[in-house]
Amino acid sequence: MERRYSGKLNKDILYMRFTCLYIFIGLSQIACFQQEVRIIKKCSSSGNESFVDKNYICQKLFYEEQKLIWKVNYSYNEWQIYDSIYYEYKDSNYCVKTFQPTYKEGNKVVAGYQLSNVDCDQGKTFPSGYFSQINDQYLLSRPYLRDLNFLLQLSPIISDNEFKFKNGISPSLFSQYGIPYNELLDSFSFVVNQDDLIESDNFYFINYTLKRKYRYENSRLQDVIIIVENKRTNVVSEFKEHFEIVN
Repeated sequence: MERRYSGKLNKDILYMRFTCLYIFIGLSQIACFQQEVRIIKKCSSSGNESFVDKNYICQKLFYEEQKLIWKVNYSYNEWQIYDSIYYEYKDSNYCVKTFQPTYKEGNKVVAGYQLSNVDCDQGKTFPSGYFSQINDQYLLSRPYLRDLNFLLQLSPIISDNEFKFKNGISPSLFSQYGIPYNELLDSFSFVVNQDDLIESDNFYFINYTLKRKYRYENSRLQDVIIIVENKRTNVVSEFKEHFEIVN
């Protein structure tokens, strides 16, 4: 149910939200306004010559009434905040406000935050087309779908349920999984199941193959398993991204 306020009360609540946002992000522990759902994302990877074993909380997400209000992205060292993102909703659209932390010199204490970017166009352009019916709980699949949506906007050729690029393209995706920025992508594919959930997607680069498999608990995304194969060395790397409600 949508909550509506007016006048001074509305301004006071908005002020309180931003105040609490700053406190929580700074301490990474405190939530001073009511949160209906809190979800953590854990990232892990198998060790090889390119990636050491990792298992850490890489993201925290906070929801009110099924809407993502803000999220905090962490570096692999588990304490350093990469950025913090606040979602401001208005009617059917929303704006994404990105904050960058600043740290006190010589320690891990956050000194403050700086607004680095405001994007009010995401809600207007996504989802659409192939993904307009996908509505998993909390929309945890959406960041993964954005990779596919980006590639579809580059006008690939559709052939035998695959999307192909003549002469390949360099999409600069998946560097977090060891794919070089300048690696050429030849084709990709994806499967949306009968429940309107993304089930899998595959990306075929010249020297790498990346495959993602999505696992759900009811309609909530629980795990994403990412397998990367280096075709030149035959080295296979495995990554897992796990979502867990911690309320």
